[in-house]
Amino acid sequence: MILRFIDSDNPLYFVSFAFELTSHTDIERLKEAWTMVIKSTDILRTCFCDTADGYAQVVLKEATVNWASLGIAQDNQLEELLEKEKNSLARLNRSLREPPIYFRVVHTSSRTILALNIFHGLYDGNSIPMILRDVEGAYNSKYQPRLCQFSDVVQHIMACDLKGAETFWKKHLQAKQFLPFRRLGGRGQNDFTLQRPMTISGIMVDEGCKQFGCTAQSLVQAVWAVVLASHIGKGVTFGVVVSGRTLPLEEVEGAIGPVFNTIPCFLQLTGSTTWRELVKQAHSFNAESIPYHHTPLRLIRKWVSLSPGHEIFESLFVYQRVFDEDSATISPLWRLMQSKANVDVSYTSLPWKIRN
Repeated sequence: MILRFIDSDNPLYFVSFAFELTSHTDIERLKEAWTMVIKSTDILRTCFCDTADGYAQVVLKEATVNWASLGIAQDNQLEELLEKEKNSLARLNRSLREPPIYFRVVHTSSRTILALNIFHGLYDGNSIPMILRDVEGAYNSKYQPRLCQFSDVVQHIMACDLKGAETFWKKHLQAKQFLPFRRLGGRGQNDFTLQRPMTISGIMVDEGCKQFGCTAQSLVQAVWAVVLASHIGKGVTFGVVVSGRTLPLEEVEGAIGPVFNTIPCFLQLTGSTTWRELVKQAHSFNAESIPYHHTPLRLIRKWVSLSPGHEIFESLFVYQRVFDEDSATISPLWRLMQSKANVDVSYTSLPWKIRN
């Protein structure tokens, strides 16, 4: 991620979250709340330094909150202004030698916007709602620093059983043929995004889980494997994004930082494979891989002797429960606006919403 960000012409993995502040939100008080959270959250005071052994994460004892106002803008200029500022910040800190987190305030004739510009190396999908809840708590004088910090998590990740991991991944992937997608014609080499939201009945999913004795994630993984098999062959491998929060560490669920990882999942389909057998494959993999969720993908590639220029997988599977009533993106202080990120690949997104 770091190398891709540094080497790319576009600010890959550098994201801007724009919040429309409510009319009664005190901006100075909000700045103080963010300052308090940053001071007590080590990953938000982290920068990156190039060393002979690779990039090192450095946690600063003190970090100045980079907060500025962009002045007044017209509503129809807002998106362009925020995008320009994000790109400028990414260029100025291309080396990542200062904590890559910035705040910009913009006033329009009808509203006030706070833009949080942040490098993906400081957070994952679980972290943003937790950060926002902490800031809201600090604003309302109800903030309690989190017991588990990202530095605590790193120690456990570094203590990963590599011998056990090598044995597991070789058994799971060795001698497998990693089949690529057929290339889509007519789109050239430019990045593009397609989305197709789908809604699935929660009742149907629950019934399927009871029938097969599995989790909802295993069930949907099996469905995705069938879709892939129709395009690339009967042995399918896809990346599974895991939260990484299954470590034997107290309060790890509440740790803020990039705890997630991506691991390869191989499922074998034949003409006689039943749904029960396929779901069982997915369920078994999900359970057995838990101790090895933090295995670096570069090591897995090495262990399975993958040829240069070839990929283990070309699609990513993310399963994440979203509870609207627990969302921190809407609060008495702000409302999250639509934002976009510079993606590292062209992709098609198939968000499946399970309806209760």
